[in-house]
Amino acid sequence: MEKAINEEYSDKLNAFKEELEERYQAEKQARLPDYPIFMVQTENIGYDAKGNNSDKLISKNEFNNDKGDTVIVETYQNDLFNTEKIKHRQLDKGKEIDVLIKEIMLPNTGLVGELTRFIETVEAGQDSFFF
Repeated sequence: MEKAINEEYSDKLNAFKEELEERYQAEKQARLPDYPIFMVQTENIGYDAKGNNSDKLISKNEFNNDKGDTVIVETYQNDLFNTEKIKHRQLDKGKEIDVLIKEIMLPNTGLVGELTRFIETVEAGQDSFFF
């Protein structure tokens, strides 16, 4: 008899706990505002599984500076951001080689730029942002 009473009240107690949890979750959800979530999928993050650079060259410009030296400006792209590589052409043991002088991440490009715009939109209180 005692076992049957324990089982009955255990079942009632468990049902009551579930009902309280459902009420709590419903109330919590009703009080929390909807908010945007930034989600993306990438294919090219700038390197492959072996660690090799996978950036794509999208533009290349060569010009001579005021000293007559050849300067090369290359723009590379991956899903995250674009970079600009500035190189200087020089002679090394009788061969022309391009030496990297500076590499710059270009602001507001790729997913980094999209994330920046997303954050600015949310902070400005605008309620819609579609990527």
